Amino acid sequence: ALEQGKPDALRIGAPFGTLSDLTFLNAGQTTWGGREAEEVLWLADQKGVRIFIKRISAVAGLTAFQLRFQLPTFAFDASAPILRRLLDDVQWRPRVPTPADEVSAYREVGKSFTDQKRYADAIRVYQKALEVSPRDASLHLLLADAARQGTRLDLSEQAYREAIRFSQNDPRPYQGLADVMMERKNPSEAIRLLQKAIPMAPQDASLRSDLGRSLIAAGKPEEALDNFKKAIRRDRNLADARVGLAQAYRATGELDLAVNAYQDALRIKPSLKEIHCELEQIYRVQEFTAEAEAERKLCPSPLKDTTPSSPSSPDGNTAPPREATP
Repeated sequence: ALEQGKPDALRIGAPFGTLSDLTFLNAGQTTWGGREAEEVLWLADQKGVRIFIKRISAVAGLTAFQLRFQLPTFAFDASAPILRRLLDDVQWRPRVPTPADEVSAYREVGKSFTDQKRYADAIRVYQKALEVSPRDASLHLLLADAARQGTRLDLSEQAYREAIRFSQNDPRPYQGLADVMMERKNPSEAIRLLQKAIPMAPQDASLRSDLGRSLIAAGKPEEALDNFKKAIRRDRNLADARVGLAQAYRATGELDLAVNAYQDALRIKPSLKEIHCELEQIYRVQEFTAEAEAERKLCPSPLKDTTPSSPSSPDGNTAPPREATP
């Protein structure tokens, strides 16, 4: 499967230009030293001589084995018993994988499961990897991310805390744990974590944007404004920070500035269609009926009014959604 799309000459390991008229004949299963193996056969021309090329490959443990034979067509049948004996007499001595080999393999499999959104399988794989390397902060972080995406918040929180314990000056587990705290409706703890993370990566715009989200949820939109502005200075194309800035302006009653920030976010990321719903609400408050109707037609679904009852009241504030991290 890994070789799909490769030219046949590369698949069989032939130097460029040494073969012509290369024709695939067939592929099937055979045995090699008592193991199942793949057998592939080609026909080719090599300097005017027609030849068969047979490749046989098998896997033992984490080691891949391969044999390639080039035989003149007239000698192919006569050589078959010799090749069969050679294959049957093989004694396998695969390289014993080191712990690093095992962890590397687990990482690749876990990433594949995560890409497929098979979070339960990814969690299982990363837990196996941690049995091999229990102090690996990056593995704890991978486990935490998979658990958070799989909505297993208890496991995610525990894994992020382990990642923090074993890492040095890495803001990522603090940021991930802050996300979990936001999902647990604990913005004060999220603020504390992000304030620890920011000095580790002072130019990271997403950390400032996340802190702004947490401050809005904690009922501190004025402080949030400052952090969103700092995030935008670091990354002018971070749509998440523009949305947060708009919601902070909305929370402080500066509706015209909120509209401008929402429109900036849409210019950067037109797929954020929920912004149209929020613009509709603002325009209705401002009694701009035509503008509100235009936004209503673009709104994918009605949104609950997120306008705070009072700028200083945490009960009325809603944090903007954070963009998904690829």
